[in-house]
Amino acid sequence: MNTKTLFLLSFQAVFITAIDPFLPGPYEVDFTSINPEIFGELDHHLDVFTPRSAGTFPVIVFLPGMSCTVSAASYSTILQQVASWGYVVLGPWAIFYNPINTYKAEWVDHVLHWSKLHFNNQDLKTSLGVHPDLIMDFNTLYLGAQSSGSHVAVEYLKQSQDCSSVKAMFLMSPVDGVDPYGLINDYCIHPPTLLNFQTPTMVIAGGLDSIPGMDNLGDLMPACAPKDLANDRFYDALTGPSVLINTTAYGHIDCLDDDMLDMLEMIHFCKTDPNTDKDAYRTFVAGQITAFLRFIGEGDCAMGALLGEVTREGIEATVETKGGMLTSCGEAGCSWQGGPFAHIRL
Repeated sequence: MNTKTLFLLSFQAVFITAIDPFLPGPYEVDFTSINPEIFGELDHHLDVFTPRSAGTFPVIVFLPGMSCTVSAASYSTILQQVASWGYVVLGPWAIFYNPINTYKAEWVDHVLHWSKLHFNNQDLKTSLGVHPDLIMDFNTLYLGAQSSGSHVAVEYLKQSQDCSSVKAMFLMSPVDGVDPYGLINDYCIHPPTLLNFQTPTMVIAGGLDSIPGMDNLGDLMPACAPKDLANDRFYDALTGPSVLINTTAYGHIDCLDDDMLDMLEMIHFCKTDPNTDKDAYRTFVAGQITAFLRFIGEGDCAMGALLGEVTREGIEATVETKGGMLTSCGEAGCSWQGGPFAHIRL
């Protein structure tokens, strides 16, 4: 075989294996929404995104914002694109649920138990809108969350005692506490104490997160993600491989689909810039999540370049890493201990 032929074959191999996580993946995606059971174990709505294919797929448990009262379907642009790369997304939410109980996170295990019994039951899965030959791998779990849903995700891992089924976590504009005024003393993070678990984590922050939606009212209207309760608070408490991506021109709710975003914009609920391209932002967020999951969970080390530097056209962002994130390709997993970790993993 001559050098020219070898070069062409090498080029073809690179071309075939290289992927663009900012594009839809190879799978069509099915969506179904399941109502809570009146007398059963499932006490939350469950929005479900699944690849329309036979096969075994890892499961993402996505915990939405506003104490998990926003439907996971309100993030469908992002979640559908992530699912198209071969992930099942389970998004539990409930409009009427005690927020204190929500933040205790004990209910998450009930949702997972119900899902294991029903989605991998051959007689039930088709009626639930899932491909008959799709298998959900509940031993390969990823946690995802937005806003105060991140409080639930972190609390769930803190109290788990065994988080070995969780392989990584991604948080979009995470917020701690019960209310933005800090009136209720209920937090999952207590600076400067570090967290008691280690799992690869990506935090995507918005540069406008800490600005109130109505910034002409002084301190009467708090930001949706107050600086001392959001983003850095989570990143600083993590001790495993971690990356913080700050999208400087975007706000707390810009990851939501247009219908929900438009409604919240009308009441100036959170700060957002009407001149920024929200479609481009949602595509970016979905692509970064996919790159992170592939890098950590599938050993796709080519995705590491996207975690170390943001080069997406039209998106300005700063990136910070720690805990050996960029050398953690394929190192999915979670470690738990009874007290805080004393150091950041090197």
